[in-house]
Amino acid sequence: MAQQIQQLIDRIKEEGVHAAEQKAVQLEKESQQQARQIIEDARNQAEKMIADAREDIEKLQQASHMALQQSARDMLLTLKKELQAVLQHIVARDVRDTLSVENMMRVIQSLVESESAQAQGEIELVLNESDVKALKDGFLARLQKEIKNNIVIKSADDIHKGFNISFDQGRSSFDFSDESLAEYLGAFLNNQLALIIKESMEK
Repeated sequence: MAQQIQQLIDRIKEEGVHAAEQKAVQLEKESQQQARQIIEDARNQAEKMIADAREDIEKLQQASHMALQQSARDMLLTLKKELQAVLQHIVARDVRDTLSVENMMRVIQSLVESESAQAQGEIELVLNESDVKALKDGFLARLQKEIKNNIVIKSADDIHKGFNISFDQGRSSFDFSDESLAEYLGAFLNNQLALIIKESMEK
C-alpha cells in the first residue's frame, strides 16, 4: 500500500514537472515572439522618424532655396529701379546741357531747311520765354529770309529746355523738349540696362 502511494506521488510530481516544463517552454516562445515584435515595431518607428526627418530637411532646403531666389530677385529689381533712376537723372541733365541756344539754332535751321518745302502754311516754333528772347531777333530774322513760309514763334511755360516745331500750323508737331528727349533716351537705356541684368543672371 505504501509503495502504491509512493508511486502515485512520484507520478504526480513527474506530471507536474513535465507540465511546468511545457509551460516554461511556451512562456519562452511567447516572450521571444513579443521581443521580436517590440524590436520590429521599434525599427519601423525609427525608419519612419528618419524618413520624416529627411522629408522635413528637404522641405526646409527647398523653402530656403526659394527664399534666397526671391531675395535675389527683389535685390535685382531694387537695383534695377535705382540704376534706372540714376540713368534717367543723368540723361535729363545731359539733354538739358546739350540743348543750348547754339545747338538748338543748328537743329532748328536744319529742320526748317529740310521741311519748309512741305510746310502747310506758317511754321510754328514753341520755346521757353528766355530762349524765345535769345532766338527771336538775330537768328530767326536770318532764317526767315531763307524760306518763303512765315515763322511764328511762341513761348510756353511747360517747356524748360528745347522746343516744339510744327509745319502744319500746330495740328501736329515734332517734340524736341528736354522732357521728351530724356524720356525717349531713358527708355532706350532702360531697355539696354534690363538686357544687361538679364544676361548677368543667365551666366
